[in-house]
Amino acid sequence: MRPILEAVRPLFAFVWLFVITLIWSLYSRNGIINLEPRILFLLFGTLFSNIASRLIVAQMSDTRCDAFNILMWPLVATVAISCFPWYKQLWGVDIAADTERWIVQALTIFVTIAHIHYGQGVVREMCDHFNIRCFKLIDAENDKNVDDVRRNPGFTEPTPCSKNQLKKQRKLAQYLETRVASRKELKRRQITSESSSSENVRIAIDLDYDDIMLGHDIAKCVKQCLRIYTINRRSEKSAQLHFTGIKTDGNIHAAFKKNHGWENWHLKYHFDESHLEAFPKEQLVYLTSESDTILQRLDVKDVYVIGGLVDHNHHKNLCHARATKAGLRTARLPLGEYVDMKTRLLPKWLAPNIITFIGFLLTVVNFLLIAYYDWDFTAANNEENTIPSWVWSVAAINILLYYNLDGMDGKQARRTGTSGPLGELFDHGLDSYSAGLIPIYMFSLFGTDDLPPIRMFSVLWTVFLNFYLTHVEKYNTGVMFLPWAYDVTMWGVSLTMFITTLLGPSIWHYRIFFGLSMANMFEFVLIGSGIVTSHPIILKNIYMYVKITNTVRAEQELEQNATV
Repeated sequence: MRPILEAVRPLFAFVWLFVITLIWSLYSRNGIINLEPRILFLLFGTLFSNIASRLIVAQMSDTRCDAFNILMWPLVATVAISCFPWYKQLWGVDIAADTERWIVQALTIFVTIAHIHYGQGVVREMCDHFNIRCFKLIDAENDKNVDDVRRNPGFTEPTPCSKNQLKKQRKLAQYLETRVASRKELKRRQITSESSSSENVRIAIDLDYDDIMLGHDIAKCVKQCLRIYTINRRSEKSAQLHFTGIKTDGNIHAAFKKNHGWENWHLKYHFDESHLEAFPKEQLVYLTSESDTILQRLDVKDVYVIGGLVDHNHHKNLCHARATKAGLRTARLPLGEYVDMKTRLLPKWLAPNIITFIGFLLTVVNFLLIAYYDWDFTAANNEENTIPSWVWSVAAINILLYYNLDGMDGKQARRTGTSGPLGELFDHGLDSYSAGLIPIYMFSLFGTDDLPPIRMFSVLWTVFLNFYLTHVEKYNTGVMFLPWAYDVTMWGVSLTMFITTLLGPSIWHYRIFFGLSMANMFEFVLIGSGIVTSHPIILKNIYMYVKITNTVRAEQELEQNATV
């Protein structure tokens, strides 16, 4: 029972907020949802962003999330005054519509300031803890990755190649990498490799993680083993490949059986035999990214063990912990020292969080721009929409830029070696706010005639639920599943605004079939995409994780912290 309660704990604050906002929207005696829909939705979105941000912090810090958000207490008081008659019975006066409108505006300002203060405090603490800066990278003069030879006065930068030359070089390199050797050549390499086996590097894939991987992860693991074998077989100087720790008739063994001819692969299978049993302990070197030792050269006397674990960070540091417990040497590949992820769009001095923040500001610009021309969502009710067509063009371009920048910040972080918790929190925290802004200015396409405010409320909370469940999954399992519907939604929103620019907003008032409007289709698509593409997969992943581990990730971390 306890794992189930821990798994649903993040939903408590979400359900509380939904129930309170629903009561206010339905039972406000002044009909506040019709008086100030935009500012009311902005208030709901800010509160949701604060709840989601606290969940992200709890997930990253391996702590329990809050069951009730402190910022909801002013909201509870406001709803109690607005919706229930005790206020009139006690004071003898009823709350006026203008007074409730002022309360909503003041509450929105207060909650926004409190949310910004919370986010700023968390970011500052993380910067102090990790000794980093949010919007600035290390200066080039202090950067240890900068080659010292570039600082010499006599050094001259090499002449860059033209784009055509670079393109030809890439095509040639791609051809050489993908060129398939003939069977005769592969056989020759195999004979040569077997004759000089004492000179070949030995690599062992540790497949003793059968019981902690999900079914689709086991299939991916075996697929990667197949790719390793294929690349090694085509290599000019192949390594001695060993698959160790395979449990007879286990899940990994069953996955191997699905590949025709797997038993004829030119490698050594070790069934029910771990790498500790197959090789002398002093020869083993376990390769993990958590190791402090950098592997500079390969030694044919050693056996390099790679953990065959596909878990999407479900079990962090597990391979390193097992190797350390067994008393094995560990090392990591020098990827950060020699591999440079190139990009032709962004300079390397640009901090990833700046990219994230610029993308977020574009959604804010869209919100403010459309709100200026259509504050109460009534512009689309008129035959001649008062929103200029260029506004929709700007909004469409901003959405595309936001979508692309949201994907580029992570690549820039990996390229500059600044990936970490701060970037994840900054990215997902601002995304939680954008999740409320984007639907709000989409409502101006349909107007209150085709999409009444209470139905806008349902659409808004559908978006909130889709976003929140994704992070509930990561809170429980350590993995965030991003459904393909997210990409479709971003492109769909941008395409919708471009169509509005070309054909005008009146196109969204046409009845399609059975008297349904485009606003109805907008609701069905949003709600249906979450039910079909997101919610079942998230719930299944959480259920399978709890079923296999008999606990949830947060409970595991808390128990580990309690024993320290």
